[in-house]
Amino acid sequence: MIMRRVFVSAVLASVAFGVLVPHFAVAQVPAPADPNAGAAAVLRLALSSARMQARVCEIVLAKDVRPELRRLAETIVAFRREQVPRLETVARENGVAVVPVLEFEHQVALDNLAPLDFLALGRRFVELEQQALEQEITIWRRGQRAAEPWLAALAGEILPRIETLLADARKGAVGVVP
Repeated sequence: MIMRRVFVSAVLASVAFGVLVPHFAVAQVPAPADPNAGAAAVLRLALSSARMQARVCEIVLAKDVRPELRRLAETIVAFRREQVPRLETVARENGVAVVPVLEFEHQVALDNLAPLDFLALGRRFVELEQQALEQEITIWRRGQRAAEPWLAALAGEILPRIETLLADARKGAVGVVP
């Protein structure tokens, strides 16, 4: 008798599952794709990288470092102070939501740099800048291929500046990285 009840319950559950699941699957309409999804990813990553680099440079400028690294940090800070507000404005004008929070990996890199001093700080600063600028070049190249013409134009304008900063960071690395 118990076996029969279990069997009947299993059959009823299977029928209900077979009838209801397709009904729910059909009833759910997928959300429309965000037309700015690609632009949002590019701007989110680029802004996070820019903010992180500005903070890194501020840490370096507050400590005792070699003169060539100080000049590099000053150049990067000046560029980022102009770039970050501009990117935020462009995002707002084009309906792309961005948040002022750093990406996790950028926050970790920043946190790991803060306690360093002297030679260790100089070495890590140059390494971090090279990595961040290389990553940012990849991000902006993705932006150049974007469907949004405004983003492609912005990327085309920013890329040469980032590439110049990377060349400067590589020159700075010669004196501090073994």
